Amino acid sequence: MYRLWRNHFENADWEYLVHSLGTWLAPYRFRHIAFLIGPTGIGKSTLVSNLTRPISSVVAWVSLRSLTSYIFGREALIGRQLVVHTERGEVILRNLDVINNIFGESDYIEVPRKFKPTIWIPCPKAGFFVMNDPPVLHEYGGETQRGFLDRLSIVFTRQEVPGFTPRKDVRVDPAEAFKFLLWCRVKLEESNWEIRRRSQEEMLEYLTQSTNTALRFLEDPNYVVKDPSGRVKGSDLYEAYLKWCTERGITPVGRAAFYATVATKYAKYEREKTVWFKGLRLKEK
Repeated sequence: MYRLWRNHFENADWEYLVHSLGTWLAPYRFRHIAFLIGPTGIGKSTLVSNLTRPISSVVAWVSLRSLTSYIFGREALIGRQLVVHTERGEVILRNLDVINNIFGESDYIEVPRKFKPTIWIPCPKAGFFVMNDPPVLHEYGGETQRGFLDRLSIVFTRQEVPGFTPRKDVRVDPAEAFKFLLWCRVKLEESNWEIRRRSQEEMLEYLTQSTNTALRFLEDPNYVVKDPSGRVKGSDLYEAYLKWCTERGITPVGRAAFYATVATKYAKYEREKTVWFKGLRLKEK
């Protein structure tokens, strides 16, 4: 595991990763959530697949969207200790209260079941979610956000990995993967069970930065006009956003994160497999 993936992380991010993984076999419920963020094809999903293979009996594969939006999304947590998922597409965190509740607001969480009585189960020990772009927060400030940041660790993979060539179906012996998880547990124990991670201020700045650039673009009357009857193709809007960023020397966010941010302000729909937004239009030059 070390040989295959160590080079995918800067030194600080490697330590954040190891400490987050150390919670998996630790003797405590850490109420910890980790977001592993990086470009497509860098090996994130393969890493998680190999890590979970030797402990599959205690892992629930549930997306953040299911946990926060689907009434029966918690059923898969019954009898499990860890929540893991590779998120597809944009991730919008609409209800941080739900996430805080699942990951340790109290010792037990309520689980509605389909055609069965509701039960209470211990909250998961930790969560680990893989994504290409940062999630879009739908709410800012207050105790709810602070509680969420108390649980969170953000880990980045490198954009470019020296000497790395993507390969399909990389499989590690489950015994070796388990040894690696034990080693991560030892590293966390050596730090007196204190999880090393980015500061809350740094994580919040990162999570809001991508949203803020898109929102600032949407508020620029030289580019965007609010119009209840207006319609704009997502690709055209994103191209205008890229131009706006270039003019200001701003690093743009990815298309998926941009669409997710716009969708928090305007209705998103698809027509002939093309994303559209209504309620706005691009200003005619």
